Amino acid sequence: MQCHITLRQLEILLLVIEQSSFRKAAASLGLSPVAVGEHIRALEDRLRVSLFHRRRGGPPLLTPAGELAAERARAVIAAVNHLEADLLPLSTRPNWRIGLAPFVSRNLLGRVAELRKRYPDRSITTDICDREAEAITTMVANGVFDIAITITDCADGENLDGPVRKEIIIDEPLAVFVSQSHPLAGKRGVLAVDLADFPISTLSVAHPLRHVTDASLKTCGLGELRHAIETDDYSEILASVSHSRSFACMFAESGRADTIAHRLIMLDLAFALPAPQVVLLTNETAAFDRQLRLAAEYLANHYRSEAGTARRSKGSASRDKIPGRLAPGTQRPAARLVQPTPSVSGNLC
Repeated sequence: MQCHITLRQLEILLLVIEQSSFRKAAASLGLSPVAVGEHIRALEDRLRVSLFHRRRGGPPLLTPAGELAAERARAVIAAVNHLEADLLPLSTRPNWRIGLAPFVSRNLLGRVAELRKRYPDRSITTDICDREAEAITTMVANGVFDIAITITDCADGENLDGPVRKEIIIDEPLAVFVSQSHPLAGKRGVLAVDLADFPISTLSVAHPLRHVTDASLKTCGLGELRHAIETDDYSEILASVSHSRSFACMFAESGRADTIAHRLIMLDLAFALPAPQVVLLTNETAAFDRQLRLAAEYLANHYRSEAGTARRSKGSASRDKIPGRLAPGTQRPAARLVQPTPSVSGNLC
């Protein structure tokens, strides 16, 4: 009589993979290496495949069948864990941990408060995580966050499979800003070669958004720029652009508001800067927790709606204020100064 697959076998399989050693997995479980090997062989017999390449020395290597079995095993273990969690009393249900990049948090902190009202049985914590998208993805994979919304460069794309599901929410366009006295300020159709003649004021290399901007500029042939200033102080960057011949690359929406008081204008570019993407990251928890999945969709849909509405309302109002984008028969309006809005370093890439 053929035995059924057991959770114990799947747990041992995943531990061997995690530890990269039968011996270390055995020590963690308080078993002998022989016993661990017997569990793996029993699983292989039931599946009628070899899960590991048999070889002397070195870490165990999965066969293609072993890789598929490991993926399914993770899903099974996660499903069992969530079944247990769903049947717990409300007071002992697991918390939700949400990670937000600083730039996206401006639109979402209020919505997280709404989630707390919708799901009073859940303890929801929020972390403003100022790290690169790759690091945040790893944190989601490891369960540090159940949901994360961050910014990545356009080359990454979506990934709807694997331990972390990545869904593109919306693009965040970039724009280039200069002072009103800058030589390029009144030029229509500024080329990349024109910008290359001037230094850039930008964030430090350690800032997570620096990589995003550098990737976009490099795609346009602007990967070897001189730097007027490199700092994580957003106001210092704006001041540098305002009082020099340098330029800054920023998110278009926040840049329009933050730069008015510094007498900066958005350049009319003849080329398109590849737009970074706001992405939603979820792990396998969301696949089995319907409420968590709905919460993630709620945050993503709100951000998408808020950003789209802001662009539609600002687009028609600001189109005639951008050099080279005047309506037929009109004269270029003078720059208007208004009170600045609060800003954070996350506004600038």
